Amino acid sequence: MNSTIQKQLSHRSIRAFKDTPISQEIIDTLVEVARHTATSSFSHRNAD
Repeated sequence: MNSTIQKQLSHRSIRAFKDTPISQEIIDTLVEVARHTATSSFSHRNAD
């Protein structure tokens, strides 16, 4: 198996969350960024 495929198959995400509130400004910014982000399945709809 090639090394790129092996790397993708063995990838793991480990997340640690804090019990700290997120400001509405940060949430709004993240939503706006997500709206402009491409999708791999071309199923992203514009909310406008």
